[in-house]
Amino acid sequence: MLAAMKAVAEERWVGLGRGALLCIVIGLTALAYVPAVRGEFQFDDYGNVDSTASALWGPSLSEALLNRPLTNATFALNRMVTGTHPVALHLTNIVVHLAASLLAWRLVRCAFREARHPRAEPLALATAGLFALHPIQSEAVAYLVQRGEALASALAIGGLLLFLRTEQLWGSRDRWLAWGAACATFFAAVAAKPLALATPAAYLTYRVFIISDARPHLWRRAIAIVAPLLVAAAILSLILLHSLRDSPDAGLNAGDLGPWRYLLTQTRVTLSYVRLLAWPIGQTIEHVISPSPGFFHGPTLAAVFAITGLACVPFILRAYVVRHPAAPSAPAAQTAAFGIAWFFVWLAPTSSVIPLADPMFEHRVYLASLGIFAAAIAAADLVLSLFRETLRRSVAIVAVTAVWLALGALTWARANVWSRQETLWTEAVMRAPASARAYWNLGHALNGRGDLEGALEAFRRSERLQPSAPWRSLLQENIGNVLRRLGRPVEARQAIDRALERDPSNGSLHDDLAILLLEAGDLEAAEVHARKAVQLAPGHAPYWETLGDVSRKRGDSAMQLIAMRRAASLDPKFPERDAELALLEDRLGNVPKACEAWSRVIRWTEEKSLLRARANEHWSSLGCANFAAGLERVGRP
Repeated sequence: MLAAMKAVAEERWVGLGRGALLCIVIGLTALAYVPAVRGEFQFDDYGNVDSTASALWGPSLSEALLNRPLTNATFALNRMVTGTHPVALHLTNIVVHLAASLLAWRLVRCAFREARHPRAEPLALATAGLFALHPIQSEAVAYLVQRGEALASALAIGGLLLFLRTEQLWGSRDRWLAWGAACATFFAAVAAKPLALATPAAYLTYRVFIISDARPHLWRRAIAIVAPLLVAAAILSLILLHSLRDSPDAGLNAGDLGPWRYLLTQTRVTLSYVRLLAWPIGQTIEHVISPSPGFFHGPTLAAVFAITGLACVPFILRAYVVRHPAAPSAPAAQTAAFGIAWFFVWLAPTSSVIPLADPMFEHRVYLASLGIFAAAIAAADLVLSLFRETLRRSVAIVAVTAVWLALGALTWARANVWSRQETLWTEAVMRAPASARAYWNLGHALNGRGDLEGALEAFRRSERLQPSAPWRSLLQENIGNVLRRLGRPVEARQAIDRALERDPSNGSLHDDLAILLLEAGDLEAAEVHARKAVQLAPGHAPYWETLGDVSRKRGDSAMQLIAMRRAASLDPKFPERDAELALLEDRLGNVPKACEAWSRVIRWTEEKSLLRARANEHWSSLGCANFAAGLERVGRP
């Protein structure tokens, strides 16, 4: 009786200690990402995170897979609750990462326990700390649009845990509930990002390398549990590949390498991932990877042998465990084998034979890194087990604490880099000085900050690095716009004209030229190009605004009214433009329409702003309350 009570008390203390350590991991991770909370939008965030342009579904199953509907639904929820305020968006990303880290801890704990490791609890905590705090995860956390990576990873781990729960409940009716939840979680993960199609393969990897006493029974259960989802994953993968057949960004026909050379290139990329996991120095958003010319290319051949050797390690360790199941090192061998195999399984979608336009991005190793961390912790513990117990424990505590703090400091630094466009792309051009894209984005960052001379130099450097880029006309447009703002209209006109020669059907270029001509006083030519812009892109509100400005200068109130109304209908949340439209409607005697425009101004401006006060004044003076019943659809003030 006393022994049982003592065991219960010890278990409670262990649970309290485990909870405290988990809270420390969560707290350190949250603290490390504080600099990113107020971070700016970056790169692909525009058009995906900050607007409703990202669709929640699609006209077909393949479009739905590519649209990542669940991830986009979380962005839509953010916009609905807090708008596009970056703090709420970044906090959501951090919460998703923390949830993924907790689920990673549960999964690794299951692996260490099932491998019968005597120190399963502390090793699982150490692994979870590495996963949560490592700076290589910063791209999936601080880069808003990569929420899908962390969300899909969290759901994939959750689905795998539910598969394991289904195994435990195999003899009861509750197994169907667990299996149904696992299937639902799997499809939710796929809806977050198609990367999760590898979840059934990851579950089988767990069952192959984590060897249980009842292994034959578990194999039969595992196959029964996962077979339908393996078929579903295979079908969805084929659908996805078929939909990408003409894509320049991903798919078997993407890029110029083809599947074989892409695979050879990825052997070097995979070694770079492993190096960054072991020594996270030299991180950047822009990794320039030279394509492998062939198998007998020296660096490629060396990488192929290194990766092949690493891929063989799990099978060698498994054979050792089968032959020596009672060996003291067998639990560490099992978890290390599982961890390395896990790494390759989760890298396979992006680092195998399916070419992607960009060979390397750090967020792609987000979930795969968990395997390397588990293997490293198992190996380190095996080495420490050679020392006596008290020394081993002391060394382990000091080492884990030091590594966690060091990784937290590096992640803090990475979060600082990710917080501003200028710092992110300044670092990128330092790491990849031959990257035209890095200078392109640095130019945008400097332009947004008002450093026009710096932006002009960055854009021109980008042009020199890749003069035949497919986006050359857009680069020339950016150069032209910067030159216009610098008060150099002749050079700006030359840049825009060169861009139009390359891309005469680009509405944005015609709009830019219309603005240049308007500022130069050539109203007739400005109107020609403004009309051309709205003809090419009739759904773009800023082009109608330009046409309205040109018409106002020409004294054509009728055309100005048509253009301003069209702009307002396309983008109703622009109070400054609506104020101008309201004044025009009032001047032309269209009081109900003026009231409608003023009501939108009131709706979309802050209560104490000068524009709001001006709108309230006009609302009262025009007697707009008499038209209020008809304005319900746009929102009453």
